[in-house]
Amino acid sequence: MDSTATSIPYQLRQNKVVDRYAFVELLELINRFNNISTYKYVGFGSHSLEDFKYLHYKFGITKMVSLEQDKETWKRQKFNKPISCIECLNESSGEFIQRFERSNDTIVWLDYTSAKYLRSQLQEFQSLLTTLYPNDIVKITLNANPSALLNGDTKPIEDVRNLRFEKLRSELGDLISASITSALMVHKEYPKALFLIIERAAKLSLSSFPIYFQPLTCFAYADGQQMLSVTGIILEKGQEEENIKNFWSRTGILNWKLSKTNWSENPTIINIPDLTIRERLLVDSLLPDHPIEKIQEELGFLFSSKPKESLKMLETYALFYRHAPHFSRIIF
Repeated sequence: MDSTATSIPYQLRQNKVVDRYAFVELLELINRFNNISTYKYVGFGSHSLEDFKYLHYKFGITKMVSLEQDKETWKRQKFNKPISCIECLNESSGEFIQRFERSNDTIVWLDYTSAKYLRSQLQEFQSLLTTLYPNDIVKITLNANPSALLNGDTKPIEDVRNLRFEKLRSELGDLISASITSALMVHKEYPKALFLIIERAAKLSLSSFPIYFQPLTCFAYADGQQMLSVTGIILEKGQEEENIKNFWSRTGILNWKLSKTNWSENPTIINIPDLTIRERLLVDSLLPDHPIEKIQEELGFLFSSKPKESLKMLETYALFYRHAPHFSRIIF
């Protein structure tokens, strides 16, 4: 498991919080098809175990395993454990996956942060998939900063793209498909490259298995570091068409505006503006019925020096406003 953390406290990383709330909403949709409360949840709890607490309170999940490689963080985690049903293990995700034996429906969140170990992270993802069964759910988060491949501040952009691509290809080998090119080796496009790499990794690992990994959401966001977060479900190959239709119709995921069910799609960008309380009250009061241009006009100012960029930020907020966290000061 990757223990590297960003310098921003977890509870203040608003775009990651939105990603987490969207994940919970996705689980609510899947709950229409299969009872989420019966699942085992495995994730990287860090010291605060926020995800575990939220999933327990929301769905009543009682089989929960948190993985933490750093011993001091693990001890802090045990001190902060909010509910008794969380098993805190002082081991890496790789160690856990190596000995993992599935016993019931499972949700796993591989929440990586470092860009240094992309190959091993993808290998863990591949190994995990081969242990799972239909209806199991996997979420994988990867560092999506192409500068980790090569900074390139002093080089022409075309050279930077080519050098980054060659380094990525040398590191990942057969995980680089023909659809991944040097054109994707820039900040804006790199999350798409990683999405395609995850597709390739999943298909290769399950090529001889009677199951496949169906993507359901794909988000790119930054709270300091740009990240890619992909969630999918294990489905059975060769299922009768009626069974597949039943999954989509009962969950309603195909009609959910945050879904990404085709590998050819671009990641949904989470980049909500940092609104004051007064700004948010106004914007929320105009949603969801008013057009973004009208909301921008009512505010009377821009969030960026570029009008189109400011509108884009408001459009993103309108997409995620139900998931956006509220931060406030409290006395206790």
